[in-house]
Amino acid sequence: MQRRERLCRIYNDTFNCLRQREFDGSHLRLPGFSRCFELHRSQLNAIWRIVQSGNTGLFHAVGAGKTAIMVASSMELRRLGLGMQRASALVRLCRTVDLERLKAVPSTAVEQRLCRERGIGPWSLGLIALEGLGRYDRGLVGDLALVKLQSSLHGRWVEGWETAELLAPYDEWQGLAGKVLLIGWANGLVPGADGDVARLLQQRARRAA
Repeated sequence: MQRRERLCRIYNDTFNCLRQREFDGSHLRLPGFSRCFELHRSQLNAIWRIVQSGNTGLFHAVGAGKTAIMVASSMELRRLGLGMQRASALVRLCRTVDLERLKAVPSTAVEQRLCRERGIGPWSLGLIALEGLGRYDRGLVGDLALVKLQSSLHGRWVEGWETAELLAPYDEWQGLAGKVLLIGWANGLVPGADGDVARLLQQRARRAA
């Protein structure tokens, strides 16, 4: 452990010029949250990141409380008036649908069941599959970061539904591929993709709208 920390310190001091943004959710009070259990510090930080960021990947280990993060962050977004439609749909779904029972149901049947719910689209379906059911065969179609990534690669601003083309080659691993692409995009590791190009294309699309 000491050797690893020493080598990381040497590398960071010598070569690293990037500092990953940190999110501190210790100030969150979450009005209306049930106090039957306490959220961990990592969960509060994740909730605050979701509130502050346009998109967030929950890459916590199994059993770390991702479902609680999703529900609490959705409630907080709804309370703040942010992302009302998606937040309200996810909160309602968590209240009315037994996600644990859906884990034993084939993905096609799960998709048919969830798409009957008002406000549940491809992005919400992918989020539930990834974070709620632990499945990788459904990707985050329409995720803003994937839109920016694909726009940068294509040289034009793409629509949300077009991100399905980006994930399609990965077949039953679309969800996992999407996570890897999001990490790569956030760290500038996707060949041919440029964040500055994506921002320029987004600005042009907004002016043209």
